[in-house]
Amino acid sequence: MIGRVGARIMDLKDPRKEMSKSSEVSSGVIWLTDTSDMIRAKIRNAVTDSGRELNASDDKPAISNLLTVYSIVSNTTIEAVEQEFAGTGYGRFKNALADVLIAYIQPLQQRLKQWSGAHEEIMRILRRGAERERGNAAQTLDRAKERMGLLPR
Repeated sequence: MIGRVGARIMDLKDPRKEMSKSSEVSSGVIWLTDTSDMIRAKIRNAVTDSGRELNASDDKPAISNLLTVYSIVSNTTIEAVEQEFAGTGYGRFKNALADVLIAYIQPLQQRLKQWSGAHEEIMRILRRGAERERGNAAQTLDRAKERMGLLPR
């Protein structure tokens, strides 16, 4: 289910570590609750590798990570991103990355905002699903017990 590209997104401040909710430095992590300004600042301040070339390679983990993020959220290949920004430097690329990332996250943020005040509705949906699945689970468990010889035939 998880594609080869983007299976691991690295921290914006330390590209040797995976981006994680338990990160000690929140400026290296993009949160769904981050504002557009916060996302722009995090991308602008993300570490990059020496040089100005936008090439994904093992010896350039920071820019490779940013290229991967751009590739995923823009639904294009890393090679296409490299070509699009060839010769432009990190500044223009980071601005474009922030734009596509904000556009990508915005629908998720809208849904989060929509559901944030609907605690009772969420609980009702979860209870209904649990009731429906409880019956399925009981049948499956009974079949498994019977096949293992734990229930009389």
